[in-house]
Amino acid sequence: MAGGGGGAKADEPAPHPPKDQLPNVSYCITSPPPWPEAILLGFQHYIVMLGTTVIIPTALVPQMGGGNEEKAEVIQTLLFVAGLNTLLQSLFGTRLPAVIGGSYTFVAPTISIILSGRWSDPDPVMKFKKTMRAIQGAMIIASTLQIVLGFSGLWRNIIRFLSPLSAVPLVALAGFGLYEFGFPGVVRCVEIGLPQLIFLIIVSQYLAHLLHSGKHIFDRFAVLISVAIIWIYAHILTVGGAYNHAALKTQASCRTDRAGLVDAAPWIRIPYPFQWGAPSFDAGEAFAMMMATFVTLIESTGGFIAVSRYASATHMPPSILSRGIGWQGIGILLSGIFGTLNGSSLSIENAGLLALTRVGSRRVVQISAGFMIFFSILGKFGAIFASIPAPIVAALYCLFFAYVGSAGLSYLQFCNLNSFRTKFILGFSFFMGLSVPQYFNEYEAINGYGPVHTSARWFNNMVNVPFSSEPFVAGILAYFLDNTIHKKDGSIRKDRGKHWWDKFRSFNNDSRSEEFYSLPFNLNKYFPSANLLTISAPLPPLSLSGHLGALAGDPGCFPLDDEAYLPSSHWPTLTPVILRLENADMLERYNLIMKFDLATEEFSEVGMPDEARDAFCDRLSEFNNKLVLISQPEFDVFEAWVIGDGLFTSLYHMNAPNNLPRILQGFREPTGAILGDKDRENEEIMVGELLGNPILNTFVRVPQTTYALKEYLLLLLDQQQFHIHR
Repeated sequence: MAGGGGGAKADEPAPHPPKDQLPNVSYCITSPPPWPEAILLGFQHYIVMLGTTVIIPTALVPQMGGGNEEKAEVIQTLLFVAGLNTLLQSLFGTRLPAVIGGSYTFVAPTISIILSGRWSDPDPVMKFKKTMRAIQGAMIIASTLQIVLGFSGLWRNIIRFLSPLSAVPLVALAGFGLYEFGFPGVVRCVEIGLPQLIFLIIVSQYLAHLLHSGKHIFDRFAVLISVAIIWIYAHILTVGGAYNHAALKTQASCRTDRAGLVDAAPWIRIPYPFQWGAPSFDAGEAFAMMMATFVTLIESTGGFIAVSRYASATHMPPSILSRGIGWQGIGILLSGIFGTLNGSSLSIENAGLLALTRVGSRRVVQISAGFMIFFSILGKFGAIFASIPAPIVAALYCLFFAYVGSAGLSYLQFCNLNSFRTKFILGFSFFMGLSVPQYFNEYEAINGYGPVHTSARWFNNMVNVPFSSEPFVAGILAYFLDNTIHKKDGSIRKDRGKHWWDKFRSFNNDSRSEEFYSLPFNLNKYFPSANLLTISAPLPPLSLSGHLGALAGDPGCFPLDDEAYLPSSHWPTLTPVILRLENADMLERYNLIMKFDLATEEFSEVGMPDEARDAFCDRLSEFNNKLVLISQPEFDVFEAWVIGDGLFTSLYHMNAPNNLPRILQGFREPTGAILGDKDRENEEIMVGELLGNPILNTFVRVPQTTYALKEYLLLLLDQQQFHIHR
């Protein structure tokens, strides 16, 4: 028998398609779980953030002269401020389910202040308070860095050059870089820490799949289950006398009754601003703390990106991330005002908990903030949970920091891993991000001080602190290399994955950004997230013959001097814009519209109606989400054209009354056209609104910089964003 037919061709393996949003997340930002489950999940977030909250004051307060009572009060204050900052961040910042707590990055400059010797006092409590006031002063000044960078939009302008390729080392080492707080902390009491780590993995990864209850109990509440069991086990070892004859260091790590917090904590105490006294200020200490603030800014940027991934949100627009950094700066300011001993930063461990539970709900984190504030006021109850042995917390870190690191690796799906450029940037950034901090930390462990060792402690910290941070070194290196190596090559843009994030460059480019990141209470009306983007790119040859000079002094047109800005030069612009060209004696006019393609980073000319090409002045406006070209063919005649699918349709043709200004500002649905002119002395725009008959005259109060030509930028007036005074 002849076999003439060939068998079916085997399916060729195909790569997994990239995903803008992480799939298989049970509850994303805007979909909260049922209230009972949300409360338990919120309490679980509270338990996880207690680790850093307790460890840092426990290590620093005794060096300041404080005892158990002062330590308990500092922990209460840190908890209280963490709750406030978490609420502020989830309501007005990035709006991500991010917990804002303490940070180990602030420990080095804090120790420098403690060891400065300026606050010696025979009374240890007074020494503690004086040292705390100095730390408060440095933190208050340092907070201005993130506040200015965030709210001014400067950080937005920096972050918009971040690509998936340069984000990988930053986000990955924001988690992996904290390895020293993982297993080394577990083995400080191996009989408690190791069982906690093993049991946590069994409950979350094995029991959750072996026992199909359908209620997701083991995977979502693995932390509560495992911590409760191992904590009871540790307490049995303690009361059973297992550590009675152990070394003091072992007892401090293993025993459940050595924290001293329950006895020292008051029943009820509300932290309040400047509770330790008026802050004191020192320029050197402030600069050192400011550098630590900048390092946490870099680290938190990576953390926010990881949180957005595990919350199944889209990539954050740069304006949203910048807004979150600004509110984190407010958090550091509150830390300085209340005296928490430590600055505020995004909690990496809680970001990892989002991945473990697969619950990225904003409501859950807000509930956890409520637990922080509640237990910070009821000190005795909060102290009970704060007495969890440190090795149990370190075991949790092993899992959570690993999850955050893997979030960074997940952005490799957008990059071309077959590119040697990609391999170099990734490999070199990862290696140096681990090697440089290892050198700085090892040098300090051996010698007692960092490689930079001068008589000025503040200067030493300004150099040693940033280079001791893995995500800082790796993130800065990756960002620099990615934006400087062969960037002009056309294929590089796709290799670095930048085209995947183009639609998130602006808040309004993707409708999902409104769902995830818009402010509550309709605050977007007063605090718009849209960013004013300045682009520098070469102009194409203009379709115009002869020499054309600039039309100066006309506020309605965009001046271009081709003697100062040759067609081959680089030119800052908005997209799209109108160019207004005239010759020197103003006998020849020419208008054209230029658009800018973000994907190719190139300008191109858009055709115009013949009636508008030689009009007196033209503007771009918006109507029904469509671009509108406004021309003025005669002194008191206005023509409006709607641009759709490359075609122009006449929308309005109107004659302006003699008693109204002669500039058509735009449209407001459903009333019609808005006319007006700027009164530069009073910073007002006189507006005539065509409502039929009669015509309504109003005044619109605007900032001085609005509606003015600044550095060749055409600022377009959005009528919906201004309050009209009758």
